[in-house]
Amino acid sequence: LRRMKGWGKDPVGAALALMELCGPTQFSHFDEKGEPVGVPMAAPWIQVAAVSRDQTRNTFTLFPTMISDDLLADYGLDVNKEIIHKSGGGRIEAVTSSPKALEGGRSHFVLMNETQFWLENNQGKEMAGAIAGNVAKIRGGVARRLAICNAHIPGMNSVAADDYRLFLKTEGKSSSMLYDCIEAPPETDLKDLES
Repeated sequence: LRRMKGWGKDPVGAALALMELCGPTQFSHFDEKGEPVGVPMAAPWIQVAAVSRDQTRNTFTLFPTMISDDLLADYGLDVNKEIIHKSGGGRIEAVTSSPKALEGGRSHFVLMNETQFWLENNQGKEMAGAIAGNVAKIRGGVARRLAICNAHIPGMNSVAADDYRLFLKTEGKSSSMLYDCIEAPPETDLKDLES
């Protein structure tokens, strides 16, 4: 999900993380009308990943205001600065650039925050690889990852740039990737208001 700074990517990511923790986000079956029916994930494990603690705080500071008293009580949530526990099993946790610590995890939803800053030199690329490997291990295709970012800086070779290149390469073809951005057509003339 690529949008400009201030658009609200973190609130969207935080809402999705809470839905994954408490809601019926896993497909169960089709009802008699042919509508899909969801069930909650057993022991949901959600990670908010970034290359710095400050980037995970962008999302974690939103949770206390997004979690109503009813949600807190109904799901037995214990909300802390970098982890939220759900009664009966389940959690949302903040993780930062330690690819080796991420390796082998079995989280079913990972919010990858500010991927335009995930580079080789801050272990962002390695983190993205570990997350992709972990998500691929979950049986049944129920694991997902969402990268939120501003536009990448050309030449920085970030994870956001890699995602964009993959999008351009697979656009219109079969892919398991959804790339959501608002972008002017390449032929846009910035000096021409009509264009």
